[in-house]
Amino acid sequence: MKKATIRLLTLEDVPTVVRFCAEGFRDDPALFARILSTRWDPQREDKGAILEDQGRMVGFAIALYSHRILKGVQYKFCALGPWYVLPDYRGGSLQLMSFLLGQRNYTFTSHSPNAISLAILTRFKFERLSSSWYVYPLGVNVLSLVRGGVQIDTDEKSILSRVNEQEKCLISDHRAGGCSVVRVSAQGSSGLVITKRRTLRNIPVSELLYVDDPQLLVRHFERVKWAIALKERTFMLIADSRLMGPTAPRPILWRERIRMFRSEALKADEIDNLYSEVVAM
Repeated sequence: MKKATIRLLTLEDVPTVVRFCAEGFRDDPALFARILSTRWDPQREDKGAILEDQGRMVGFAIALYSHRILKGVQYKFCALGPWYVLPDYRGGSLQLMSFLLGQRNYTFTSHSPNAISLAILTRFKFERLSSSWYVYPLGVNVLSLVRGGVQIDTDEKSILSRVNEQEKCLISDHRAGGCSVVRVSAQGSSGLVITKRRTLRNIPVSELLYVDDPQLLVRHFERVKWAIALKERTFMLIADSRLMGPTAPRPILWRERIRMFRSEALKADEIDNLYSEVVAM
């Protein structure tokens, strides 16, 4: 392997990285531009790391930083996005990961790893955050309809008038990523549900990214699914089982979707899918 050096990926590097991404992944450059335009931590202007050989970019790794308050405690997150290294520098993948993972007191996540990434992340002692999506088409959880007394607000302006500053931040931070929010209220309890519209095999679906109160969601699951589907014009909800909690309804089917994490402070069931690369994808 040829020798290369590593430095931070800065805003000035973004156009070059976007072109590099498009060539390496043979995908739409706009996708990588959206990911790199994300900034959730105002104290971090860098977007990951660059691998260089005598000033020439030969690889990169995208990283998205954020601060989260979970159960009253603030945590620092680093979501690892796409990375790519030219064939002659493939060993540089390990250098890039070592560089990024050397940051102390961060919880690291990877929500969209491929087979090669999984092998590298496992080598760096990452654990599985989840392994599959549960698939819930409309109309298959009708038994939850017997539970009445629920209000589901789908209007963002109305929701913003009812939530605290932390919840307002969650909503505003994910608006640019095309995420939607509904607020579920019943019997003195309330909670937010944040989703993102996607297309899987030409079928529009809503992906669950965050649920404030899983038990409340499960109790009124069919009504909430319909509210989300009507808002996002989709036919089904897909969700990681860990987001739904231990009482998650039995899915009609499931699809493999592996996510990874490494943290000294948090467990898998304490981590949602917000503030990650999948928000921009």
